[in-house]
Amino acid sequence: MNYCVRLLIKAVSLTVLLSLEANSLAEEKLIRKAPVSAAGFEYRYIEKPRMHFNDCVVAACIQGSRVSYIFYSPNDRLSFSEFKSRQKSVVDLLNKRAVKGKRVEFGEVNSSSNELYKIYTSYRYSYQKNGKILVTLSTMVFTKVNTISLISSSYDKQTTEANWALFLSKLLILSGAKRVKKT
Repeated sequence: MNYCVRLLIKAVSLTVLLSLEANSLAEEKLIRKAPVSAAGFEYRYIEKPRMHFNDCVVAACIQGSRVSYIFYSPNDRLSFSEFKSRQKSVVDLLNKRAVKGKRVEFGEVNSSSNELYKIYTSYRYSYQKNGKILVTLSTMVFTKVNTISLISSSYDKQTTEANWALFLSKLLILSGAKRVKKT
């Protein structure tokens, strides 16, 4: 299994665990300046797996929403079909670990690119025991400068997408990829 993909799976798993065990991970919190941040989000850095984690703490981004990202060396060898397969594997893993009354469904998967980058996205929907649905948008961004794993989640799809777009635009600027073109 590709090292980058294994780290992506770990990042997704960690994001889920963080929602359940945020207090137990507090010791891993390090004070650092965020490479990319947004108003209304509280930033923390988690040393392993080098995750930049952002919790929404204001109403504008819907409190409880989360956005995380990890930077990797440039690597565009992951095909779209491999990405889709890995995301399905993550959903299967989450369902195996889910508590009774909770289930996770695999959602739509997309790809876009231009001469500066390519982006793979995948949705998943986590049905909670309380009836809420956590919408997670997982992304791999491949640029000439780096590869970025970006994950946004909220209990509202529009909020998940808005927070994702906010961080994605800043990450693309940081990576030197400023134009967006859907294919």
